[in-house]
Amino acid sequence: MGIYNKLAKILPNSIQKKLENNYEIQKIITNIIWVFGERGIQFLLAIFIGVLLARYLEPNQFGIYSFGIAFVSIFSIFSQLGLNGILTRDLVQNSDNNDEILGTAFILRLMGCLINLIVGLITIILLRPNDLEVQLFIFLLLISNLFDAFRVISCWFEAKVLSKYVFIGNSVSLLIYYGLNLIFVILKFPLIAFAISSIIQSVFNVIFLIYPMKISTIKS
Repeated sequence: MGIYNKLAKILPNSIQKKLENNYEIQKIITNIIWVFGERGIQFLLAIFIGVLLARYLEPNQFGIYSFGIAFVSIFSIFSQLGLNGILTRDLVQNSDNNDEILGTAFILRLMGCLINLIVGLITIILLRPNDLEVQLFIFLLLISNLFDAFRVISCWFEAKVLSKYVFIGNSVSLLIYYGLNLIFVILKFPLIAFAISSIIQSVFNVIFLIYPMKISTIKS
């Protein structure tokens, strides 16, 4: 509760007294802080790297980059299947069956991601039949999107009110991703390298979700 204790110092005394022995509320407040912290870091890093890439890639290449990101983002909405809220609720209400619920959600999400990959690839080939660079760039981004199936683990952490692990995992993988992009800019790598860095980020994100989950499960 280190973060909560620091926050409590700036709260009015009346609120501090009400929350003093309410550890469940303290845990929820800490969880919310971690979530907003992750969003804030992600936003700031995205702005910095976005400006850097815009200057490096120049209009034509940056246009392909932006188009690829937007294209894959549209399709990723369908692969998520709207499971997150329902999954978190079910994990909270059925704590004895977490393994079965997570396994089912993972299979559903993975199927959605595979369909997303196939449909997305067919669509971009039809839209840009002669543009191999765009096709390859989007194909690599769609491969990166396959790892989103593992993000059901994030719902497990949310159900346990342990979002700090999601924050740490996402933040570290983002730092790796943006660090790679920075290196690629310095070394003047081609556009495709930035799609590969997205796959590397996804792999690290999965690692940083699975490992703390195993540790938490062993402790419990």
